[in-house]
Amino acid sequence: EGFPVTFIEAWSRGIPVVSTVDPDGVIAREALGCVADNVDALADGARNLLENRPRWRRYSRRVRQYYLRTHTIRSAARMYRCQIEQMLSKAHLHA
Repeated sequence: EGFPVTFIEAWSRGIPVVSTVDPDGVIAREALGCVADNVDALADGARNLLENRPRWRRYSRRVRQYYLRTHTIRSAARMYRCQIEQMLSKAHLHA
């Protein structure tokens, strides 16, 4: 799976992810959770989120905002519209 739906489901509920996979670096870039390369680091990442309520709230707000900005039907439609408008604009320039 290129981009796990479980990430999107978690983010839609304001839940940061802890993963060994970071598609296109989005988790690290957008601070949507923790990425680690072994079980101990995954456990540490989860513990760091769960045991620090202020950190959890910050991540929770961030992942929910990211979800709303990029993964809702409305945001997807907006992205498609933008792409279609760009293609039409280019087509008119070359016509």
